[in-house]
Amino acid sequence: MLFDDADYRKEKHPSNNWDIFGADTAVETLRAHIASGLINRSYMFIGPSGVGKSRLAMRFAQSVFAPLANDPTSPDLNNETAHRIEAGEFGDIHFITASEDSKTGRTKTTDIRQFIRSADLKPFNSKHRFVIFEADIASEAGRSATLKFLEEPPSDTTLIIITDSPSSFPATIRSRCYDIVLRPLPQETLAAILVSEDLVKEIDTASEYALLAGGCYGKAVSLINDPSFMMTLKVIMDDVEKYSLAVLEARLEYSDSLSKAWRNDRDTVLETIGYWERWWHDALLLTTGATENNIWHIPRAGDSNLDTEMAVRALTAIQSAREDLLENVNPRLSIDQMMIDIPQLVINR
Repeated sequence: MLFDDADYRKEKHPSNNWDIFGADTAVETLRAHIASGLINRSYMFIGPSGVGKSRLAMRFAQSVFAPLANDPTSPDLNNETAHRIEAGEFGDIHFITASEDSKTGRTKTTDIRQFIRSADLKPFNSKHRFVIFEADIASEAGRSATLKFLEEPPSDTTLIIITDSPSSFPATIRSRCYDIVLRPLPQETLAAILVSEDLVKEIDTASEYALLAGGCYGKAVSLINDPSFMMTLKVIMDDVEKYSLAVLEARLEYSDSLSKAWRNDRDTVLETIGYWERWWHDALLLTTGATENNIWHIPRAGDSNLDTEMAVRALTAIQSAREDLLENVNPRLSIDQMMIDIPQLVINR
């Protein structure tokens, strides 16, 4: 039976207008903070790309500044203030993202310091201010400036850090944040939602999008709306299989291309490594007898020398490479080591 969107909203969102799929626990936690009047000074919204972290931060702010008349813990999305927040035109909500000239998709220290100077001013429209970081912090100096802000923030300010890599932040920052963790939806649930919202017509097609998106609603919508995104994803996945089967010399050439890309497009390289991890995770599932409905289509892996130990070794290598990159280890060395440590698959003849 196909998923009924109206029933889902009634059951999972009984008394709020946050309109976010798959974040029920996070929404209820934030609603409780609003209801109690004990909004934290700093939060860290954690989850993979496309899972809804930025949308959740937006709804949180709208609930505080533009609540429903009959429910002060949910946003009135028809309110003019809510519209201004959505458009980035509300003076007491600051979105700090990567600068337009940032090639790495990371927030520059100058952007952080500029905001901190303005934070000494009183809120413009209300008695409270929200600051939302939507990009990783580029340097140690930037982290130090953020830490100083967290140690001595204005009493009227709440900081939200949005990240898919919480380990990239030092413990001194992490310890001051209330963690809000968003997790992907099960494949079948997301597929049903995509059909119920008329984003796709066929459940089989929706299931493919849900699987490729890793259960993240936002990423699934991007795949549906941007055919080039799907094409790029298929190229990446073909590369993962190709180089999992390749000899070391070819792998190191691939490593060279990724490490060069790191200089200009850090997020794309991290996302590519994430797809390596997902492919090998599904390869691991394949060794346990998982059905094809639960894994990406990796046709040649099933006809190779793949075993559980090899999949675990590959996953360990990939995770170590990501951690090294986030710790600013030389990207060529990090990715080279990953390619060396991933076992080579060989097709059985």
